[in-house]
Amino acid sequence: MDFNTTIGESTLNESVTDGRQLAVMCYGLTLWNDRGDAIRKYDIGGPENNVTLAGGYYQSEQGTTDGDNTFRWFGGPEGETTLEFGPFDSPITPQYAVLVGAPAVDDEITAAVSVDGIETDTVEFGARGPPERFILSMQPQNS
Repeated sequence: MDFNTTIGESTLNESVTDGRQLAVMCYGLTLWNDRGDAIRKYDIGGPENNVTLAGGYYQSEQGTTDGDNTFRWFGGPEGETTLEFGPFDSPITPQYAVLVGAPAVDDEITAAVSVDGIETDTVEFGARGPPERFILSMQPQNS
């Protein structure tokens, strides 16, 4: 995901003077096939099981509500987050992913989604608030 902008952490927390560059807090991500079957679910705030966080992310944090709600901030100094999935037991072709998360600020964050260097989608993250589900196409769209 290549974010249009990131927000300095000091914008969200005045006590931070030299903070991180934040775009979206991500709790989880699920890959889906073209039949609507969940292929694999990832707890992004938890241990990295079969997903490699390859860049543009920060360490896991605990959410502010009760329960298992760890998350990671996506963004980073370059405003780009890279995730690598697999290995899988058999060849799969994810059609889309559902990201559960929330943007750092209201109505400013968008991201271009690319798979293997090919842009497949653009997502608008909308208003900041409780975690929402955002659909990310994993296949190029027909023009």
